[in-house]
Amino acid sequence: MVLGGTGAGKSAIGVLVCRLFGLDPDVMTRQMPTMTENPLGRRLQVEGGRFRFQPSGLARQPFALLDEFDKTDAAVRKGVWPAFHGNTNLFLEEEVHDIAPTPMLTANPPEKGDRLRALLPHARRRSVVLDVGSASDYTRADVRRFGDVYERQLAPNQQLSLEALRPPAALAPSTREWIEEPAQHFLTDKGRAVSPGAPARERRTLAPPRVPRA
Repeated sequence: MVLGGTGAGKSAIGVLVCRLFGLDPDVMTRQMPTMTENPLGRRLQVEGGRFRFQPSGLARQPFALLDEFDKTDAAVRKGVWPAFHGNTNLFLEEEVHDIAPTPMLTANPPEKGDRLRALLPHARRRSVVLDVGSASDYTRADVRRFGDVYERQLAPNQQLSLEALRPPAALAPSTREWIEEPAQHFLTDKGRAVSPGAPARERRTLAPPRVPRA
């Protein structure tokens, strides 16, 4: 989950993920305020009065950018819950379905009060939550870089492989600890204070200190 104000680079982070892995951002992105049904599929009534789940094209993609997640209907938000189970094989309407994408949600909740209240608590607990602040936290050069993400195309030799990122089934505890260490190291003091004692994936890295605008 990426929280932040308008122009702070939330959607640009999702587009950058697509560019790095050679994915088409237009295919991977859903503007959630415009969605009237679950972007991962729909429930259909079939012969005999039974229902079956029909996965969407997005459900078969490796990544899903669900933009402005907080501005869509509660029923639509609830529909993406299967993507947070951590298991791509899900039993829905008496059938096993492959719900493949790793979801990334963007949201712009109010800066005052509990900013996370508008988001699904059970989805939040299974996410890395990054608060990028507001556009005023960044220089004009930073904001221009956000825009560059939409224009820049990476050559195949600059892209990352999804297969190469998959860890082996049997991973030594020392290796797993080494992989998880950066999540601890790069958290700001404020980020640690927001969620003291929580597992790394639940902690929140907050926006950088305010800097003078160029």
